[in-house]
Amino acid sequence: NDGKIFKQVIEHVHNDKAAGVIQILPHATNLIKFEHFLDEILSFYSENVLSDFLLRTDDYGQTILHYFASYCKITKIFEYFWDKIKVFIDDEKLRQFILTRGDLERNALLQSIENDNLTSLSFLLEQVYCKLLTIDEFVYETDVEGENLLHRPAKFGSLPVLKIILEKLKNELS
Repeated sequence: NDGKIFKQVIEHVHNDKAAGVIQILPHATNLIKFEHFLDEILSFYSENVLSDFLLRTDDYGQTILHYFASYCKITKIFEYFWDKIKVFIDDEKLRQFILTRGDLERNALLQSIENDNLTSLSFLLEQVYCKLLTIDEFVYETDVEGENLLHRPAKFGSLPVLKIILEKLKNELS
């Protein structure tokens, strides 16, 4: 499965189709293959081009971070991806990147909640949003319906998601 994913991504990279890479790459499941593969992709571009490539959105206004938030189920893969890309993007652009909203007007954190992806939610809270934003900035960040990271899980009964968020907020506010 990963071989097929990586083959499609290579075709998209060589054809400079960022949307294809953005949508496919987060589905990888083998960490060692993913590390090697991501390193290959990163070596294909210069730093300036790579920064622009990583910040691109697809036809739905979503970044690669939205897709990782939705589909990546392996923390180590998400960690490796994040550690690699943050080297190529300065802090201000990184802050804008994590707050980018797709067509559904959700940033990646809200996307992970929407998709009930506990792995991505935990990682994004711990390693991304709490490190780059103040609590007010990410708690008051809302989607098009005015819902923040607490509304959706409270409204639709996702107790594990709500528990992760409340524990993190409790720790940050203590």
